[in-house]
Amino acid sequence: MTRLLQPLPLTFGSSVLTQLRKKYFAWLPLLIAAVLCAAGVTALLMSVEPAQLRDLLLPNSYAPLVLLWAVGQFFFWSFVFLNTRRGSLVALFFTAVLFLQLQALLTAHISLQIGAVCLVIEISSESFLLLWRRYSSQISRSRFQFTPAQEIYPTTAVSEKKEVLPSSRHRRHGRQRQHHFFGK
Repeated sequence: MTRLLQPLPLTFGSSVLTQLRKKYFAWLPLLIAAVLCAAGVTALLMSVEPAQLRDLLLPNSYAPLVLLWAVGQFFFWSFVFLNTRRGSLVALFFTAVLFLQLQALLTAHISLQIGAVCLVIEISSESFLLLWRRYSSQISRSRFQFTPAQEIYPTTAVSEKKEVLPSSRHRRHGRQRQHHFFGK
């Protein structure tokens, strides 16, 4: 049986679970902040009439509710994905859906369009990041050689061009530290 057709194991190795547990444990403050925001939204809806919230900061915007919802969604989805960029996109989607629902403008067609826009943003930003990582890794591997300004921007005629000899010394980038704070 080929490797592609073999079934996936149902259990992960202990090292994979330990790594995931450590990653999620490091992001745990975001989950705590999300729970606090959810408690704030719940307390806001239980204690204040929605009609009083409608025109609080901006007319017909439900601004305190939408802002608290957006922050809570950002924290929650950033924790779920372990990625703040993806968390912000999903939070943007759910916040737009809530805002349009509060404005009584939400239809299935509009929510699909918002989802498609968020998906296009995610795919394009992910591909941009992949291209950037590939480009930056190629730059770091290649060696840059100093090109004199006369070769790039010639100010004299070609016949008057002086030959530039490579120097025996290389330029120093920055200076060495003279003082060490905690020993060498």
